[in-house]
Amino acid sequence: MTENKNHWYDGWFYDIFIAPNQDRLFREIGKHIKPDSTIIDVGCGTGRFSFFIADKCKSVLGIDISERNIIRAKRNLVKYKADKVSFRHISLSEMILEKSGSFDFAVTTYVLHEIDESDRVQQLKIMSELANKIIIGDYLFPNRKGFWN
Repeated sequence: MTENKNHWYDGWFYDIFIAPNQDRLFREIGKHIKPDSTIIDVGCGTGRFSFFIADKCKSVLGIDISERNIIRAKRNLVKYKADKVSFRHISLSEMILEKSGSFDFAVTTYVLHEIDESDRVQQLKIMSELANKIIIGDYLFPNRKGFWN
């Protein structure tokens, strides 16, 4: 059973107020993904990157352990009608146990900072078992001081 990790901002709030601020990073990541690739979007949130890259790829699987984010992503899937995109409420560990396939790229954006430092290497190891290449986008460390860090 997938652990359910919800933040107060998951779902509609994340989709409207947070996700649009990630578009610049998504454009940069898109430059490194080859056409007709298969993608696993780890920590996909409400699916914004998955939809962004879908036209360039063979398939995109978005996974997240926030059930509210996946519910919102699936609602967005109906709205955007992206037939190459699918979403699952599942963890990376469960993907390995299921032997759920392999991908050309594992993309994770704004996820690693949420994971305990002791678990980050394990998560990257699992991604390396699922995909040929890993692309990481996250905050800079150390964080700047103040509200906008």
